[in-house]
Amino acid sequence: MRDKNTAAGVLRAKELMSVSWYEQQKEGAGTRNTLQAQFGKAAKHESYSVPKVSRTVGDVDEDVAADKAVRGLTTEWSWLARDGSEKMPGGRDQQIIYLEKQGGQWMVVGSETTMTEEHDGA
Repeated sequence: MRDKNTAAGVLRAKELMSVSWYEQQKEGAGTRNTLQAQFGKAAKHESYSVPKVSRTVGDVDEDVAADKAVRGLTTEWSWLARDGSEKMPGGRDQQIIYLEKQGGQWMVVGSETTMTEEHDGA
């Protein structure tokens, strides 16, 4: 997909979110964030991101109740340009994801970004 910002990818994951969390994400979809410059440069070079997602190390994960859980995820990414231009910087972020079981399915009901950093591409 050719996303203009991080919100576009989030909104595609609608099936994984509670209705109320999806509506909150949709309301904020036009808001610029710290990664907007990367997305703008990536669009100019027809770049795509190459993500790597892993569990965050530490004591973030918690089973709060039979129907509530918290998980920490770390995402690292780099950009690959389709037009052969110079290597673009990527980055890393960490998020805490809040989950609830609804109708027998685990759904995202909230998230909190705890760290975002850009890499210099070197």
